[in-house]
Amino acid sequence: MQTLPIAIMHPYPLVLGALSTLFNASGKFHVAHICLDYEQLISAIGISQVNFALIDIDSHILDENVQNMIRRLLFIRPGIKVVLYSDKIHSDAIATLKRTGVAALISKKDMPEEMISACEQILHADEFYLSGNIREIDSRSHEVSFGLSSKELEVLKFIVSGYTLVEIAELKNRSLSTISTHKYNAMRKLGINSNTELLKFAYEHNFFQGALTE
Repeated sequence: MQTLPIAIMHPYPLVLGALSTLFNASGKFHVAHICLDYEQLISAIGISQVNFALIDIDSHILDENVQNMIRRLLFIRPGIKVVLYSDKIHSDAIATLKRTGVAALISKKDMPEEMISACEQILHADEFYLSGNIREIDSRSHEVSFGLSSKELEVLKFIVSGYTLVEIAELKNRSLSTISTHKYNAMRKLGINSNTELLKFAYEHNFFQGALTE
């Protein structure tokens, strides 16, 4: 039976070894390249055909550079299935990664075999694959957010509930400037210019249900 080539990127050689063993033992995939960083991965897929790129990612640094790296992979090797796995994926990152062209998201809290299942499922399907733990994160984010980050949403919830910015900063143990920035960014995204408009918007859209966490 012909096995499918995969490239794996992870900064730790021991983890690369364990993942290679997992995929090579599956009988369906073989690891063609193990890479310690993005540049090694780019070089690897540039010189040989691989069906999948399995990439360890830190969701805390999910910036434009990471998104550009994914786009570069897809440009160099059109049709490659990009699978990301992380210890933490924020709900607001899921949609961003899907738009970037990622085929599957796996949590490190999932069983290792979930990676095999993901690759099998996305091989012949264009569906965006979310592992069990990622689906749980995604389902918790179904509260309408209108493109706001979780911290921006939290600050607006407090404001609608009658808290001042100073009180919010004290409750959340953050600086006043940080809270003010979250408020400014959130209201800019919503196209709102005053607290009165915010209150009207919140209740028209049933926007802020649920208890606040102090």
